[in-house]
Amino acid sequence: SATEIPELHTVLLGCADGYVGKWNWHTGVNEQLPYLPRPVGAVIKLGIKLAVSCKERSMMGMGKLFEGMKELNLQTFLDHTVAKMPGVDMNWKCVHSIKDFFFGSAMGKVKAIAYVPTNVRFVTGSSDGRVRYWNSRTGTLLRVMGFHRGPVNAVVGNLVKQEAISGGDDGTIRVWCLEKGIQKFLFIQD
Repeated sequence: SATEIPELHTVLLGCADGYVGKWNWHTGVNEQLPYLPRPVGAVIKLGIKLAVSCKERSMMGMGKLFEGMKELNLQTFLDHTVAKMPGVDMNWKCVHSIKDFFFGSAMGKVKAIAYVPTNVRFVTGSSDGRVRYWNSRTGTLLRVMGFHRGPVNAVVGNLVKQEAISGGDDGTIRVWCLEKGIQKFLFIQD
């Protein structure tokens, strides 16, 4: 699924790996969202725990890698621990555990994406049954709403209100209040 945000010269693309691709056609900058920062101490504590469980002893001294940093995002963490540490060959189970820590839960495939023009934000619908509300400028995940009892196949942003509408495999259509992160209406297919 894809959507355009004209004000930001941006195209967003929902991806099967749980990311949202963000491309600025004016500058050519390409990013992967979510770009969620976490406190360095919490990341290091998780990294050491995962290093032990995944038998990646070479990650045990990773606290020194992040000296002076207050926050980390997923990409910076993986760049420093996986890509740039000699001898580190983390298995995918470890990488996904780290990804889950940053995202709060595994997102699943992004099956639907829509622009919310009332405040230059966007919503996504994923195979995990949740609807997520994002800041288009920063890539910050603002709210996680849900849940459909199956994949979300379609989302649309309201043109005049802070609302989104989602439809899923469970045969329901749901209207979400984006400001509060709550479901306003539920329509069930007979």
